[in-house]
Amino acid sequence: MKLLTMIMHLVRSPIHHFLGGILVGLAVGWILFMFHKEPNDAYKKFYNRRVLIDIDTSLPANDMINTSVADQLSEDIRIICLVLTKPSNHFIKAVHIKSTWGKRCTKLVFASTQEEPVLPAIKLDIPEDRAHLWGKTKAALKHIYENYRGQYDWVYKADDDTFAVMENLRYLLHYSHPSEPVYYGCRLKLRREGLDYMSGGAGYALSREALRRFIEGLKCCSDTLISTHYVKPHELYLLEYLIYHVTPFGRAYRPVLDDNILAKSTNEGPTGEVTGSSSQRRQRSDFD
Repeated sequence: MKLLTMIMHLVRSPIHHFLGGILVGLAVGWILFMFHKEPNDAYKKFYNRRVLIDIDTSLPANDMINTSVADQLSEDIRIICLVLTKPSNHFIKAVHIKSTWGKRCTKLVFASTQEEPVLPAIKLDIPEDRAHLWGKTKAALKHIYENYRGQYDWVYKADDDTFAVMENLRYLLHYSHPSEPVYYGCRLKLRREGLDYMSGGAGYALSREALRRFIEGLKCCSDTLISTHYVKPHELYLLEYLIYHVTPFGRAYRPVLDDNILAKSTNEGPTGEVTGSSSQRRQRSDFD
């Protein structure tokens, strides 16, 4: 009764109307929020009862649609759809991708931080937060590369709130060859940060060769850096300091030349003395 009396008191003037609207809005928002926070297990039970909407494709109007070209492209262009998700979204979002556009992928793989056989979802040992999203993406792509070789021509990466028209994607990819390092997506530029990248939410497609180069590129960085590009003036001093002046105490090494490499570029003299080859001498003289 006290709550009802307070509400009736609030509706007596315009300002009270406004405040009452805010109060009602907050109450409704709180109810919706609590409903949304319903345990994931409840959604899992909901899915297992198979009460999802099933679209009837046997309607007479579908008899007039010719899908022969799309069907042929589906056979010719093999696409693994890699969808990033998380445990709390397995049966709130991810499972609905499996029931909709995910069915038109050659293979559908969900990457999460917890296994879920119903999807199925693979487990990645990456912290579940936005700061580690790029690490999660790299780990997922590496999993595809190492476990599905020969089973795909393209990899399409998407999020668990993405919708993709696979027929249109295959139509686009039809004009490129998976043996070429090609990738497609929505290109974003952050001028202030100097970043240029493909939108992960809208999704992007990597050819088989592009994925190979990406994964190999993760292991490309040598301990003996030679050069780097797009270095700002203040970063020159930072690199100079970090490379030539910082050495953790107790960590040191003695540089040793590889004798096998040295032997390939030198000749042994008649007395056993090692002398530079003629090509080496010519190179050295150019700098004298």
